[in-house]
Amino acid sequence: MRGRKWWFAAEIALVVLLVVAVNVVAVKLSERYPLSLDLTKDSRYALSDETKALIKSLDRDVDIFVLAAEDSYATSTYTEYAAELLKQYPKYGRVSVTYVDFALDPTFAARYPELALPENGLLVASESRAEALETADLFEYSYGAANEIQVTSVAEAKLAEAIASVASDSRMKALVLTGNGAQPVEGLRELLVTNNFDVQEALLAMGAFDLGADVAILAAPTSDLTAEQISSIEAFLEGGGEYGKSLFYAADVTQPALPNLEALLREWGVAVDDGAVFETSPERTYQSQPFFATVEMAGGALAAEFADEPAPIIAPMARPLTVRFRFQEGYATEALLQFSETSGVRPSDAPQGFTAKDSARSGPIPALVKSTLSVKNRETGEERTSSVYACGSVSLLDGKVLSGNAFLNRRYLLKLFGELGEGPDIANLVGTKLTGEAVSLNTSTANALGVALAIALPAALFVAGVVYFLRRRRL
Repeated sequence: MRGRKWWFAAEIALVVLLVVAVNVVAVKLSERYPLSLDLTKDSRYALSDETKALIKSLDRDVDIFVLAAEDSYATSTYTEYAAELLKQYPKYGRVSVTYVDFALDPTFAARYPELALPENGLLVASESRAEALETADLFEYSYGAANEIQVTSVAEAKLAEAIASVASDSRMKALVLTGNGAQPVEGLRELLVTNNFDVQEALLAMGAFDLGADVAILAAPTSDLTAEQISSIEAFLEGGGEYGKSLFYAADVTQPALPNLEALLREWGVAVDDGAVFETSPERTYQSQPFFATVEMAGGALAAEFADEPAPIIAPMARPLTVRFRFQEGYATEALLQFSETSGVRPSDAPQGFTAKDSARSGPIPALVKSTLSVKNRETGEERTSSVYACGSVSLLDGKVLSGNAFLNRRYLLKLFGELGEGPDIANLVGTKLTGEAVSLNTSTANALGVALAIALPAALFVAGVVYFLRRRRL
């Protein structure tokens, strides 16, 4: 009997030792391979598949510097969210996260003299490039149905854009054509710059555009192009015989007739017609404004990808377009976006009292058309292409429309311009809503959970073992 009691005691001691050993190993592994639990109901701290793929594809190290002391950064719900999100990045590849109180370390700021480092902001850097982000850039604010403030985190999208930018050797180049009253499209420019485009300006009057550029953007000029300027655009699209170029043209209802420019577009199979498109179905408008109509997918490679998106693409104050031909002498033309069958056109010379019933044209009406010219090299037989995109609404490119996730314009345009070259698939990253009920695992909760697993659980097992031993001893 005495031998059996000691045998039970040995069993209990062995179990307790095994539990302690497992916890010691777990602690050591967690120090080397940090593991955190996301207990929020919407997994708000989890990185998307797009971000994981981007990180795993990196061929160089990328550092994310948090420009604050670690114990003073997460002082609000939103910076605490950002801090928790940042912990996820090192798990998937060559991204590190380091807290730097650069106010106490002037040598750090000296490494980036070209940047104004934002206090409590972020710096994303590779060995050759760096970009700074304000903490405010990581969040967007809007009003809900009850006029309450809603906060959405766009931190993952902003960080993905910055990581892709600093890790890239090559940058696609876009020329914004200026002069002739063309609009500067600041919103589109900002979108392209933050997604690793090198955006430059080119004056129409100077001609001979940089053939190193991939795309030229011409937004709603108010005076017609000269024959020389048209020739410069045609030469750009030919690319010195190499082709591989694109022109993105956006029209506006305020423009007068532009015979030379419109003739160039007609050659590519697109007619920019007179008038302004309106929508008769309120649910297909923004705030029931008939000239602020949404559009539908009509064709192209992106139609299936965005078909089930709940957010709309809006094309305010648009000119109607017409596809003149589908195929002709090397040109292939198709509508990418279109207004619905309940849309119409109000002519620029419409009389007072004009109503929707008076419209001579009804939908569907093209809103964005792509025309591609294919040319074969006579010696090699290799086919080369250039494209013209014609958009009826320059307001589709407006900065207010491109910011946030209320409209699909931003993500669609990123994908569309991404067709011009290869790049990371980050256009589908959307914001994470931070307002509302959620179960969060903050630092104090995580520490308490760690204590429970590392100390309380073994202690409880030890006590249970002792009790068990004493009871068995009485037998």
